[in-house]
Amino acid sequence: MTEWQLSRPSAKGVGANEDTFLSIQAEFSSRLSYKEREEFKLINIDNVRHTLLQIQDRQLKARIMCNIKRVAPFLEAMGQYERILEVTGVFSNASSILSSVWGPMKFCLSVRLS
Repeated sequence: MTEWQLSRPSAKGVGANEDTFLSIQAEFSSRLSYKEREEFKLINIDNVRHTLLQIQDRQLKARIMCNIKRVAPFLEAMGQYERILEVTGVFSNASSILSSVWGPMKFCLSVRLS
């Protein structure tokens, strides 16, 4: 195996990685209000895309278009990452973990909308 090839982590390593992500997520969640925690749990990549489309629509109407497409590669990569985590079973609940990414991202975009 060459240095650029990745091997599938052992079952022992997977649990450790999941525990790490979950502890970081718990620490992050502890800093949020109850309302924010509940809202963030429900947010996924599709919600973020929808918010981006809303921003783009407003910018188009106001004739102040910004290059929102710059975020597209990030969304695509994170969407692929989420699918890989779900398909391979690396994490038992990838959607829950990634909601800690999507929630704050949508929140920041929503601030931009208002």
